[in-house]
Formats: sequence, structure tokens, C-alpha cells
Amino acid sequence: MKLSRNNPGSLRPGRFLNRSAFTLIEVLVASSAAAIVIAGALAFVNFVRISITGVSSQMMINNSAVNAIAFMRSRIRVASSTTVDANGNTLTLGFDDNYSVDSDGDGSFYNDKDHYETFAFSGTNGTGLTTSASNRIIYTPRVGLTANSTVVPSGVRNLPGRKIFAVSSPGVVVIRFGVVDTKVRDRYQSIDIQATGVSLNRPASQSVISIIP
Repeated sequence: MKLSRNNPGSLRPGRFLNRSAFTLIEVLVASSAAAIVIAGALAFVNFVRISITGVSSQMMINNSAVNAIAFMRSRIRVASSTTVDANGNTLTLGFDDNYSVDSDGDGSFYNDKDHYETFAFSGTNGTGLTTSASNRIIYTPRVGLTANSTVVPSGVRNLPGRKIFAVSSPGVVVIRFGVVDTKVRDRYQSIDIQATGVSLNRPASQSVISIIP
């Protein structure tokens, strides 16, 4: 008996082994689905990035504004005089350096003005969220000297219809301003501040209660 051997060369031309494969339509559908998934993932990552930077920015401007208000009120509290310029951009505080000496000779030892300090807005007044990043509030510890420090470093703006500083009654200072993160990528995070500073170093006749409208 003769056994036949399989001879690949004996296959007739045009015959191919069956193999599984993707059709062009299947490849296009799979590619489209993958592109949609990737686009969704990228959009989610971008949203998370914006949220994180926005929260971080909001925390920074909140801290900056709150610290500035706390410092201003601490200086107003011990001031012997409080005045504001016509534009409401500069708050000037007078201080008595020695309570045992009546420097102005008015018979009172607590209300002298031996030196002055200022809190001044520097920049362009405006209420927009795209306010200049150079808008800031500067503290000068002794008028006449060049030394000063920045208490709000950037993005300071006016509240609508309000001046930054105002004296509502003798010894009572109303502070109103906003702080904006001017970076577009953070979606202009902002905070609005309204506070009252009261000088305790004042005559009893000037002890009043003021309500912010």
C-alpha cells in the first residue's frame, strides 16, 4: 500500500488558508470609539486641572484679603485719628507715640498725632473681573519714609458704587474692596470684602455704632 504525502506544493493555485481579520468598517468603528473615550478622558483631566488650580487660587486670594483686613483693623484700633482722601483710595492713620506726653497741648494725653501711617490703593480704579494684576494695597508704616510693604499684592478692585476706604463716623472706617485672580486659566476667581475698623483711642462722645449698608 502506498501512502500519499501531503505536499503543500500540490495545492491548486488560488486556494488560501482561512484566516480571521477585521474588516475596514470594524476598524473605523473601533477607532472612532477609542477616539471618543480618549477625548472624554482628556476633557475630564482638563476639568480636574481647572478645578484644582481654581480652588488653590481661591484659597490664596481669600487668605490674602482676610490677612489684609485683619492687619488694617489692628492698626485702626489703636489709631488716634482716621482720615480718607476724596477718592477713597488712601486711609491715613495718626498715632500717639507717648501717652504720658500731651504733644499737641489740648489737655488730652491719648489723642496726639506723633506720626502717620497709610494704607493706599495703587493702580487703576475699576470693578471688572479683568482688573489689572498691578492693582494692590500698600502699607506705609511712617509717612515721610520710603519704606513700605504690600498687604494685597495684586488684583484689587472696587466694589460697584463703593470707594475702597470711607469714614462713616469719627473713628469708624469702612473698608470695601474685591480681590481677583487675573489669570484666565483659573476662571477669574474672586472675593469681595466689607469690614469695619473702629478706633478705640477716641473720645467717649464719638462712641457710636455704625451699620454697613
